[in-house]
Amino acid sequence: MPNLRAERDETAASGPGAAVLIAGIAVSEVATSLLVAVAKRPALGTLCLGAGLAFAFRWLRRRRRFNDGILRGQLAAATRFLAEGNRTAAWNAASAAADADAASASPRRNAALAILAQVALEENRLQAAREILGQVQPRRAVDPWLEARVELADGQQGRAIAILERARRGPSFGAPAARLLVELLAATNDLEQAVRVATEHLDLLDPQDVQNMIASLQAWDEPRHAAALTMAVTMRRIGFRAARELRVSSSPSPSRD
Repeated sequence: MPNLRAERDETAASGPGAAVLIAGIAVSEVATSLLVAVAKRPALGTLCLGAGLAFAFRWLRRRRRFNDGILRGQLAAATRFLAEGNRTAAWNAASAAADADAASASPRRNAALAILAQVALEENRLQAAREILGQVQPRRAVDPWLEARVELADGQQGRAIAILERARRGPSFGAPAARLLVELLAATNDLEQAVRVATEHLDLLDPQDVQNMIASLQAWDEPRHAAALTMAVTMRRIGFRAARELRVSSSPSPSRD
């Protein structure tokens, strides 16, 4: 459920707080006008106007921090509710966060939309999940793992693979997406591409998953693919070892008196 206490606090801050801001600006404008037009003191008038503007900027910063705190709390609650399996509460909290940040394409709004899409997916409302993901901006910020899972739930395995393949060079392609793509390619018996993806994204895959994949390839009588993946893992380890030794050798030696 939405945080009613936070909503009451927000209402209270937006009401009297905004009134104080308007009153402060009005007083500043009146004082500036009197100092300039009546007292013939333009320097003091300018100083008074600057004080009024500084007051307004400070209020806006406080207000922004207040709103950011509410959004973070709503997102944290939505994430927790989703993990607990409380989809209704997760939907309500994420909806509140997305609506509060609707005017921007911020990471927070995108995170809220991702939670909404996941809830829709778990409830098998696949078209709703697609429409929610369509609101993520920019488009490259869409989680390809989540988008592919929606297509898988609709029986569109080929479309899911295509989504993950397109996202491989994008910033949102993470560990879950890499693992899912490898699994789907292996399931379609495209072992060569599965090994290629695993080799190119070793940094995203769990080492134990890679070892399990090598063991599976050997069990499937695919020594060539198993050897290629083993070689990639070995070269990666050698590269890490060489980089570590280079850092050690290039670090300054302790001075001796």
